[in-house]
Amino acid sequence: MDHLEVEKAFICGYSTGIAVALEILLTYAESAIGGILIGGMSEVRGGYLKNKISLGVKLAKAGAVSFLALSISRGNSNTHKLFRKIFKEARKENAKNIEQYYRYSLQYNCTS
Repeated sequence: MDHLEVEKAFICGYSTGIAVALEILLTYAESAIGGILIGGMSEVRGGYLKNKISLGVKLAKAGAVSFLALSISRGNSNTHKLFRKIFKEARKENAKNIEQYYRYSLQYNCTS
């Protein structure tokens, strides 16, 4: 925000991206007007979700970016047009970054 010369902003996060938004809100509260958190969690607890994210780590480690992009796009779109847009962008991602992001998601906890 400093780089963009933005003094205060609403901090938004969706799904596992809520961890990033929460960390900003907790660490830099003075820079936030408020938070908009959609469909996410402050920690990964349940076995199903933990298994799903762990599978994402393994797939990313194997370099299966297109498969992950397909899965993520299907789960986060409600129209074919939106699916294509998300899929196109998701395929550009770097496998190492995806793996790190999912690993971080498994470890993040701001509730205890």
